[in-house]
Amino acid sequence: MATHQATSLTSVNFLILSLVLCLSLTTACTKSVHKVSPAMQDLSSADGISSKGLTEQLAEKSPQELLATGRSYMEHGNPALARMHFIAAINNDSDSPDGYIALAELDLSRGDYETAMINFEAACTDDDCPVEALLGQAQVYRHQGELEQAIKMINSAMLIAPDSTDVILELAAIYESTGKQSLATPLYQEIISRAPNSTIGNNNLGLNQLARSNYQAAVSSFKRALRTDPKNKRISNNLAMAYAFSGDEASAIHIFKSSVGEAGAYNNLGYLYLTKGELDKAEAALKKAMQLNPRYYVKAQENLERLEQIRRDNATMETTNATQAALNPESVTAP
Repeated sequence: MATHQATSLTSVNFLILSLVLCLSLTTACTKSVHKVSPAMQDLSSADGISSKGLTEQLAEKSPQELLATGRSYMEHGNPALARMHFIAAINNDSDSPDGYIALAELDLSRGDYETAMINFEAACTDDDCPVEALLGQAQVYRHQGELEQAIKMINSAMLIAPDSTDVILELAAIYESTGKQSLATPLYQEIISRAPNSTIGNNNLGLNQLARSNYQAAVSSFKRALRTDPKNKRISNNLAMAYAFSGDEASAIHIFKSSVGEAGAYNNLGYLYLTKGELDKAEAALKKAMQLNPRYYVKAQENLERLEQIRRDNATMETTNATQAALNPESVTAP
């Protein structure tokens, strides 16, 4: 077991080393003190919430308690109260990076990349930049399409925590974003070798296998992910996609039916075939959806119209190519 783990880590470290050598390493830690961020403000201005009494209560709590409560609010879909608690944690202990990181993660989850970056940077000093802040900056850069900058940040994070699952996942996500799925695959496999029941590891490996048209393997990966999170509808839909693309239409329909009904299942199946260019199968599935439930007429009809437009575009392209071939002297066979 120890030998296997060492071998796996060696392969991952080789990928990491290759990445480090490709681009010059830079550090995000350029500040001697925590940068003043939008968090350093009066609590009453947080997302329009105004409560002097609540502000005074939060000021009396420890930063750890504020962060825990804020994350709970964040998980339960209350970003305004989460923000108030994170700001209070910063105001109560401005020397700690934890409040800045929590606030930045909240901004990142809401798609406010500019503010997220400011807060991640505020968590760093000249002497120290927590791996969570480096990881967060990499995520912001990736979402903004600045992949070289994302790689530089993940390099810095790797130097601090080369065995961090979160860092390895982000490195894999960067590879996926650059179209290098084959490089992401061993990273997901490394995560699963350490934690076979990792839901995110198995799901992401399945998505990677889908992208590489390895459909049977994707089915197995999504099944493993569902064992640890059986009610996760997103993973269930991923499994249905894998079944559909592997040719197991019945299993795909069975899964889709449990969430959107039979007509919706055929509409979903038709759309999947449409994205793969299997137009005849898409047409049959979409017409079946319309027959089963008239309320799916609009959705299915829209997909059928997309299908017919694709067919027209394909026909136009074939005609154009044939004309160009006819006009090309090199395409004529000499007597």
